[in-house]
Amino acid sequence: MRELSTQIIVFTDLVASTAQRAAVGDDVADGLLRRHSEVARAVVEAAHGRVVKSLGDGEMACFGSAVDAVGAAVRLQQAMAQAASSAPADHQLTLRIGVSAGDVREAEGDLFGTPVVEAARLCAAAAGGEVLVAELVRLLARGRSSVSFEPVGALELRGLPEPVAACRVLWEPLASPATQLPLPALLAATPAVSYVGRAGLLDDLRQAWKTARSGGSRAVLLAGEPGIGKTRTAAELAREVHADGGVVLFGRCDEGLSVPYQPFVEALTGYVHGLGGDAELGRLPGELVRLVPELGGLAGDGQGPIATDMRSEGTGCSRR
Repeated sequence: MRELSTQIIVFTDLVASTAQRAAVGDDVADGLLRRHSEVARAVVEAAHGRVVKSLGDGEMACFGSAVDAVGAAVRLQQAMAQAASSAPADHQLTLRIGVSAGDVREAEGDLFGTPVVEAARLCAAAAGGEVLVAELVRLLARGRSSVSFEPVGALELRGLPEPVAACRVLWEPLASPATQLPLPALLAATPAVSYVGRAGLLDDLRQAWKTARSGGSRAVLLAGEPGIGKTRTAAELAREVHADGGVVLFGRCDEGLSVPYQPFVEALTGYVHGLGGDAELGRLPGELVRLVPELGGLAGDGQGPIATDMRSEGTGCSRR
């Protein structure tokens, strides 16, 4: 018999999925379920968790950290809300989530114990778009989580002998700069291409976007001889990403590089011109001023570049 381990358990469930299946048909419903499963897995893994099993209309996951578990729950709700904003009404997914914590036992890849039952029951008690967590989860996350909790009192949950003190996690939909930033003109003007023999490549790129969209990070490089379709492939992905609510930036290298880091300078310049004061520059905005001096007004006081040694300061990229 394996020893107990303390885990944070998360259950997700798609609200009214049976009625949705009746409305859109099995093929569409199966695709929507796959979409939820893919997004859930990407979000969970990006937050250092593990998907234990799929439950048909939802997922069961576990985490070693309450902060990671709650953060993943919020990102899942945000991802579903963002997808719903551009989907037809009958294709929108509404998610409810329950989170609990405690000692569980693992057997044959599954987890067992009261925290598992508690998380499942909290999920069942949640409304669409809601994240309900046991009070213990809030206590474990205190001081390290940036999310806010709202007490909902002691809930009578089916099958549990005592009421469970619970909280609602407060979250906001992600802002969508893509609504303000059009697809870069050169990408929009690139003709679509028939993907005979390239479907696998485009699928790989789509998977990288799904992971990034769900809170992960991905960098993909397309390499090959001139004329094999790299630009058209990138443009096809860019169109899909933009339609899916993503921000698409564009920069290029000319034969004779006109400025150091030219693609990044062009991309950042287009981003800032498009969004102005709404542009988000990350945690080290001063570093970007090296590339685009006009960002100085957005970097804020005390956000100059990090000091470097004499050998690297200002060297940038040389032309040869």
